[in-house]
Amino acid sequence: MDNEALSMLPESAATFTEKGINEALDMASQQSIKGDNIADLLESDPKGLIGYVFRLTDVQKKGLQNFPDDNLKEVAVVIADVLRKEDLANVEFVLKQERSSDDGPLAPCKSASVTVTTNPNGTRTITATATF
Repeated sequence: MDNEALSMLPESAATFTEKGINEALDMASQQSIKGDNIADLLESDPKGLIGYVFRLTDVQKKGLQNFPDDNLKEVAVVIADVLRKEDLANVEFVLKQERSSDDGPLAPCKSASVTVTTNPNGTRTITATATF
């Protein structure tokens, strides 16, 4: 991962929740960090970027470790595309979880998907859905 680009981002600045992701985007926007820089880091090492920027719980760390790399990269490419095209102040994240089994909170993620919506006010909403 590009250490110079990474050093621009706040380390362990937010929780890995919908609120925390949006707070991290706000912090990056206020610090004039370009979406291109975040997008490049996200595409090159999504797990590394998530682990660096967010305070992960033990359950989240294990989940991220076990998350299918191919699926995570597919999701990262879509998110990176939006980050490259939009002012970070105009991007909002929504996180959703779907349960396909009763394996509890430690169930491995089976897949993830992402959709991007352009809102009437011109902002973009990225909705990421994880299926367990």
